[in-house]
Amino acid sequence: MSKFKRDKDREGFKDTLEYILSINRSLLLKIEEYFKTTRIDSMSIDEVIKALKITPFDNFINKRKYIDRAEYWIRNYKNKKDIKYLNLLNNLASFYEMVGEYRKAKPLYIKALNISEKILGEEHPDTAIIYNNLAELYRSIGEYQKAEPLYLKVVKIFEKILGEEHPATATIYNNLAELYRSMGEYQKAEPLYLKVVKIFEKVLWED
Repeated sequence: MSKFKRDKDREGFKDTLEYILSINRSLLLKIEEYFKTTRIDSMSIDEVIKALKITPFDNFINKRKYIDRAEYWIRNYKNKKDIKYLNLLNNLASFYEMVGEYRKAKPLYIKALNISEKILGEEHPDTAIIYNNLAELYRSIGEYQKAEPLYLKVVKIFEKILGEEHPATATIYNNLAELYRSMGEYQKAEPLYLKVVKIFEKVLWED
């Protein structure tokens, strides 16, 4: 066999091998995508709640793949007064709010709040968090008059449970101050900002 023919056969074999490998890579990617989709479609409500939970530095785009499954559980979960159902509503609403889909977030927060008030009570810390979430949404869309009473409710609950000098309470003071600033009511905002500074200065000094 001539050297030219051997080289040509090697090149042909190499091309064939690369073609087979490219098909295998493509097939593996399709199989991987299939199992990912199948996995999401079989996720329990607990897994969806965990997947949608908002944490610092989240990649919200990656969470979008869980939306269909979350919507499925919202439609089909039997116990609509269960804490799991409540958490799912709140987490999905938080996701929609974070990506700017306020129209989708608003009814979910309202529904979650109604359930939380009934099963946990109006002064429960988890209910207070939903008050705050809904208030933040109203502030984002300029519905300031709806946001204010909700913030004031949260302030009252946190002061009662945690005290006026707790960092979490300071965060709510700051949220309320931001609302008043947005409304142009600077005289109401200023003492709240000063209160926040005082609390965090004390916390940092103690540390």
